[in-house]
Amino acid sequence: MGSTDRRVMSSLVYGWYRIGRSVDIDCFEDRVIVSGILLRELHHDWAVEIMNEVGEKKVSLNDYAEKSIESRIEFVKSLYSSFNPDKIVDLHLQLSGDLTNEALGMQMLQIPKIFIRVKPDKSEDVISEFEKHEITFHSVPEIENIISVETRFNLKELDAFKLGYFEIQDRSSQIAGSLIQLKGDEKVWDCCCGSGGKSIQLKTKFPGLKITASDIRSSIITNFKQRTSRYPQFEFQAEIKDILASGNAEVRETDYDLVLVDVPCTGSGTWARHPENLVFFKKDDINKYLSDQKQILKKVAQTMKKGANLAYITCSVFRSENEDITEYITEKLDLQCNKMEVIDGTQHFSDSMFYASFSKP
Repeated sequence: MGSTDRRVMSSLVYGWYRIGRSVDIDCFEDRVIVSGILLRELHHDWAVEIMNEVGEKKVSLNDYAEKSIESRIEFVKSLYSSFNPDKIVDLHLQLSGDLTNEALGMQMLQIPKIFIRVKPDKSEDVISEFEKHEITFHSVPEIENIISVETRFNLKELDAFKLGYFEIQDRSSQIAGSLIQLKGDEKVWDCCCGSGGKSIQLKTKFPGLKITASDIRSSIITNFKQRTSRYPQFEFQAEIKDILASGNAEVRETDYDLVLVDVPCTGSGTWARHPENLVFFKKDDINKYLSDQKQILKKVAQTMKKGANLAYITCSVFRSENEDITEYITEKLDLQCNKMEVIDGTQHFSDSMFYASFSKP
């Protein structure tokens, strides 16, 4: 199988996941056909043959290939009366803000963009290398120093990436990071640091910050150190820490001015990028995340000094992980909520996230 065939096969497999619960999950052939039409992935003869295996349901590429997504949805409905696009992500869970199942479902039928954050003084170097490799890119006018990229090229192979001239970071993640208010010389604890995107974003904007990053997973801390090693001018402290198993004294070994809590969550705001997680998600799974989120926040809040701030972030679209946790923080942990925002990525080919900031009176 050649590289093009592997790409089409991969797209068909991901398409099988992208249509979520709009078609019976057990009907494999039907799901391949529906996803192939909606995502325009039937570009080769052998793929068309897969479509025509259903017998009487002959599919002509000319019937839909150049039509809008709305037209393609209607075409699928003519083939399968049971198909319902509104059920792609309908899990009967309340959504945050103005998010809707319809918008999230339509987002699943579009391939997310890759976003990068460019160092302000290195944009010409980055653009020059993109042009050299014929990488298509677009500026995002409403956000400074961000570019969307359309390519199958491995961006991490570029010299500009290796030199730390840009970071691969989703649009919504960059917005969430930009909402954190700092003077520039604070002590910051990124207590669920992941790969470190927000720590790097904050340190790039405020080089004077003293950042300590921690995570329960040793592999994550290893990745964090590798990623931040591209910035020898910056100093980061990184450590393995199990917040839930730690005593209060161990949780806060330093009087931090800001605690960044990008908690483990359902990741439902990233399902357009990782569609397999939608299909395998079970409604009861959310309870474990909610329990851990509350326990982590309780531990952190108990050890915050007076006047310290907390930034709470999720990549979830569910109210229970967002607004409801915000209520828990203010009512049970006695912190004051200063800002709360749903970052809707459904119209921008990006993730959806939630941000809330708090202070300790």
